[in-house]
Amino acid sequence: QSSNSMYVSDALTQPRILVWLLIGGALLVTLVLLYRNSDTGRRIRVCIMHPVTSNGLPPNSDILTQPSMSAFVPSLIATGEAKYEYIMYIGFDFWDRVYDNTANQQQYERRLQELLAASPTSPPLSIRVQWIRLYGLQQRIIGIWNVLALQAYDDGCDYFFPSNDDMRLL
Repeated sequence: QSSNSMYVSDALTQPRILVWLLIGGALLVTLVLLYRNSDTGRRIRVCIMHPVTSNGLPPNSDILTQPSMSAFVPSLIATGEAKYEYIMYIGFDFWDRVYDNTANQQQYERRLQELLAASPTSPPLSIRVQWIRLYGLQQRIIGIWNVLALQAYDDGCDYFFPSNDDMRLL
């Protein structure tokens, strides 16, 4: 072995080589995503991992007054871009008194469509909802995001955005 030889582990400790590897990796990921979407003609899919809960709210709370619909959704519509397809993966605890209810979920989706129809964005935004019932996570945010991300990955999402029900996008 000569003194000029370099092992892979040695190369990874060189800052200049590490920077080129990171740039090359980012470029490769970008090219793969562009290719993946160019052949299908579909919009780039953005997964919004969106945990919700009605815990701590009045017993007869309306789903439309929950922070998800009153704060997050309007801000997403105001800041979203039509080149993306947004999919909200809404994760809720099993037996949540507001979210684990098909009629409430349908009401939420109808209101979302009304807000989208009233939006001046042209072409219109694409936002749809996937309801994910969660078992045994009881508001453990990282675990919830992991479950939602796995489902979104299986569905072919390209980007992943962890959110919260009372978040406002600016």
